Amino acid sequence: MDTVLGIVLLVIGTMVFVMVNKMFNIMYFGAKAIFGTWMACVIATGIFGTIFAAFIAMYYKWIIGGLIVIGFFVYMGKKGEKNTQVNEANSTESVGEKMVSHVSPDIPVVNAAPGENDKFDVVLESAGVSKMNVIAVVREVTELGVVEAKALVDGAPKTVKERVTKVDADALKAKLEHAGANVVLKKTTFA
Repeated sequence: MDTVLGIVLLVIGTMVFVMVNKMFNIMYFGAKAIFGTWMACVIATGIFGTIFAAFIAMYYKWIIGGLIVIGFFVYMGKKGEKNTQVNEANSTESVGEKMVSHVSPDIPVVNAAPGENDKFDVVLESAGVSKMNVIAVVREVTELGVVEAKALVDGAPKTVKERVTKVDADALKAKLEHAGANVVLKKTTFA
């Protein structure tokens, strides 16, 4: 066993020497420098290898146990992330949205609560006095570029968002009005 360990440490020490030689180009300094550096690498590898082997031999049960515990927590953490994502996705849907998840958006649901299916178009009537602020808000909510958002604001009256819920429509209207725009909500009718 000691012979095998010695050969392994000799090979690893030689590999360390090759890396050191590539970094510092020891070949330039001659044979004594090459041999001395090689011996230093082999001895250092032997010392650290022996210490590492002794450490492993003394504490292998603790090391294996620790790796198992770490693996368990990593597994549970990933499993928990998946469950959290699924729960968050489920909790953001209302009961009505769950009922209509497989139905065409143009078909009203009969058993939904009154007002639950109401959708609104947010229509920009005019930009008002602070056109730049309105363009910035339009870019933020529509993810349009500067040129497209400016064209939308300049071409008012134009629809900024279509078929949004009452809550989202009111929030968008407040945001645009805060920027200085004149905004109207139009209830969307089913075709």
